[in-house]
Amino acid sequence: MYRVAVAMEETEQENLQQILQKSFSETWKFFTIKKQEELLEIVEEGKADMVFLSLSLEKFSGLKALQSLREKNKNIHVCVFSSFFAADMVTEVVMCGVDAYLTVPIKKVQVNQATAKIITELEEEKMQWINQKGRENYLQQTKNILEYGFLYTILFGQMNEKYLHAYCDALGMMYQGFMISVYPLKGIQDKEEVVEKLQTKIKEIMGRYERSMVSPKMFERFIIYSSWGKGDMSEQQKKEYLSRIGHDLKKGIMDEIGISVRIGIGNVYPIKDIYLSYQEAVNSIYFKNKENVMLFHRDESFLSHREYIDMLNSLLEAVKFGKSEALDMFSQILLCLKELEYNAKINKILQIMVLCCHVAPLKGENELQFLNCKEFLKELEGITEVEVWAYQKFEYLFKLISESHSAGVPVTIHSAMKYIESHYTSEISLEDVAKHVGVSPQHFSKIFKNQTGTNYVDWITHLRIEKAMQYMNVGDRTIKEICFLVGYKDPNYFSRIFKKMVGVTPSEYATGNKILKKNRKSANR
Repeated sequence: MYRVAVAMEETEQENLQQILQKSFSETWKFFTIKKQEELLEIVEEGKADMVFLSLSLEKFSGLKALQSLREKNKNIHVCVFSSFFAADMVTEVVMCGVDAYLTVPIKKVQVNQATAKIITELEEEKMQWINQKGRENYLQQTKNILEYGFLYTILFGQMNEKYLHAYCDALGMMYQGFMISVYPLKGIQDKEEVVEKLQTKIKEIMGRYERSMVSPKMFERFIIYSSWGKGDMSEQQKKEYLSRIGHDLKKGIMDEIGISVRIGIGNVYPIKDIYLSYQEAVNSIYFKNKENVMLFHRDESFLSHREYIDMLNSLLEAVKFGKSEALDMFSQILLCLKELEYNAKINKILQIMVLCCHVAPLKGENELQFLNCKEFLKELEGITEVEVWAYQKFEYLFKLISESHSAGVPVTIHSAMKYIESHYTSEISLEDVAKHVGVSPQHFSKIFKNQTGTNYVDWITHLRIEKAMQYMNVGDRTIKEICFLVGYKDPNYFSRIFKKMVGVTPSEYATGNKILKKNRKSANR
């Protein structure tokens, strides 16, 4: 369909429309123009493909109207009608870049020739625009593929330095950089429009600093790689610069999208060691959970056997229910094992992987059922960065576990668990959850026990006590405050339940944590 603005006498206009409709098979949309202001507005807004203008209209200022039209849109196609043939006028009209100077009364042959020429040019312009957009889209898609390939290589690949340098060259990146993890605190689930807006906003903010790339949402977070082109800086200057980036991300996302996020930032590394920055970005969030923007500091401290067991149990619980926090927990354990002797470290890592596969609710035949530690040991031959290998392997195993978990657990149970996670701090009965997922309490109780291996009361009790222990590990709240925070109203009852599950009272557990922290500080002096 072609859009035509017609500024002519009424009889001439009717004649022109008849000629166009009979001579051409295209569909036409006509704008009848009576005032010069109307014509200029339509042309400026791009509503017309071509203009047929009579220079003799009473409410139009002839050549000035044509000149004003050209000022509004230099590329609009214009055919001028006039009964005057003065050489000076023709010259001035031609200088305005008209497509045709036609006579009045209108002649069909002239109109058809001029219109056919304009249609040909419009089609050529359209093809040029399509080709240009096609090239732009192709280049953008190629760039996206390269960026995702680069990030995938960092997170899951073999960290081949040659390939990483090739990616950097293709994407115009420096051979050194740092990683950032962005965790939305409010679950964005899989709402595409929110995820897309969040990713776009992160790209916009990072573009103010360094050449960066942002992953799609992975395990409830976004991963950023940013080049480092600032040259030599003191450690304090680096800290201030990275902190400014983190706070700009946090503020920009909250102001524009209304989502609160926690941000972990790793140190600057050469590209061959960039995976270490990724681990640090993850670990900084886990260890420094009082702030929403965390920079990683290399201050690992002594880990007691009790703390290790607590961490391992939390990891197994997260794996059992397919929680994405399992990745962060595993990364935390890796950091705590870093100072172990090589063989002891390998034994611990393999033990953890076997235990995770054992507790995972696998359905049907799955390669995790044939986990072969001998093959893992072969893979480890010649690898010096054991932690990098272990985290990549665990991410792969957890991906399989998550897929199996999602395939085996009904949507009803997934929905119920999310509801419980969001409401465990208040009184929430089995009947409440059953009503939320739309089934009877009896049916819900049965399928919940079948899928989780425990009844509803024990499951929510375990969840509340686990959350209480996390609060106590931080150590900035009283036992009574924690009791109310995790959904209990009676501190005495909370104390009895806690001792039954943990083996010690809340006060004894909190006191033990304080002693451990005091010993840590003494050991680090």
